[in-house]
Amino acid sequence: MKASATAIILTLAVWAMACGGGEKKVEEPVAGDDDGAAQHEQSQEYIVPQEKLDAVQRYMDRQRNFIAYCWGDALEAGEVETGQSGHITLSFQVQTDGTVGNIKISEEEPKSKTLESCVLEKARRWKITTLEKPLDYSYTFGFSNL
Repeated sequence: MKASATAIILTLAVWAMACGGGEKKVEEPVAGDDDGAAQHEQSQEYIVPQEKLDAVQRYMDRQRNFIAYCWGDALEAGEVETGQSGHITLSFQVQTDGTVGNIKISEEEPKSKTLESCVLEKARRWKITTLEKPLDYSYTFGFSNL
């Protein structure tokens, strides 16, 4: 009963606070010299349509509640303390079929093996949206205990 109540409180706290969330990272083309060749290459660069970027953002926002359970697992494992807050930032690539690859934890506070493994396990199962070209993306999940 106590663990169930803790999970509910954690989920509500994370959802209500909506900390973090949504650090988009889209790689910008590097400017070249002014001979015209670099500008021609840039014009051929694929630009992800805004509606696809929005779909990725909405999908990630919906994952917050699922990822909140990972914070609860870390709390139960004694790797984070009651009342402590934290965050984890994932960097990954959305593949053309919508699956996620090259998943890395680029920032985490506090460090927790339980949190890391849980978040990575969940991220490997994501199917976001189809794209014409792969998209490099990052997202921060924020956590707080009441």
